[in-house]
Amino acid sequence: MIILVAQTFYSQEKFIDARHMSDEEIGRFEGDLKAFLMMLRERFDREKLKKAVAVHRETWYAISKVKNDQRYARYIDSFSDEEIAGGVDMDAALDELVSEGEVRGIAKGAEKVNRLGIKMSEAGRVNDFMKSLLDKKMQERLFAEFGIEEE
Repeated sequence: MIILVAQTFYSQEKFIDARHMSDEEIGRFEGDLKAFLMMLRERFDREKLKKAVAVHRETWYAISKVKNDQRYARYIDSFSDEEIAGGVDMDAALDELVSEGEVRGIAKGAEKVNRLGIKMSEAGRVNDFMKSLLDKKMQERLFAEFGIEEE
């Protein structure tokens, strides 16, 4: 069980058990703490957790901060409040982020192979370049030989 402890002015401790908090009780908090409490409360029920994340912009910002990854914040900022009220599917968001990453990765890989082809053509080694297209180990050695690294 995760319990948050809040210090009061009188040095008395008050315990907050997020799992048993009502919407009204969680609603008294703002920002990251509100989002964190919602996620804590719903963490044992996958569907409720997905719903909590789907309809609260704050949860996306909290996830973005926790993961130190601004893509979550940028993604949720692309939706209006009305769209968020209808729910934003976290799984679809992750699929979109992964897809964007794959597209960027493929483009970077193609650019890297193109640079190798140009350098090898200039060096008169077109046959070796053609062989490297079928032999990934050879291609990696040639990237190193021609000083072509990931950007």
